[in-house]
Amino acid sequence: MVRPEVATLAKILLETKALQFGEFVLSSGAKSSIYIDMRIVISKPRWFKLILALLASKLALFYNEIDGIVGVATAGIPWATGLALHLGLPLAYVRPE
Repeated sequence: MVRPEVATLAKILLETKALQFGEFVLSSGAKSSIYIDMRIVISKPRWFKLILALLASKLALFYNEIDGIVGVATAGIPWATGLALHLGLPLAYVRPE
């Protein structure tokens, strides 16, 4: 049986067309027949907020204390910002410089 949060995430990825099938070359150089473009979800506030809530609930299961949220530039910054706001935590980001 599929966990409800997994089913919810799958529904969001399919409805927003963030889940894509084809031939992709990832930034690492690896090839993949599946690509998930989470940048698409950011432009859908309803789904973005729901995924942030799912992430926050999962973090609470594994970590008792969280001092802050760190995102990776550039695509990770909106996710880190949203999660930090949702949790009321400080935000930082890392650039590859």
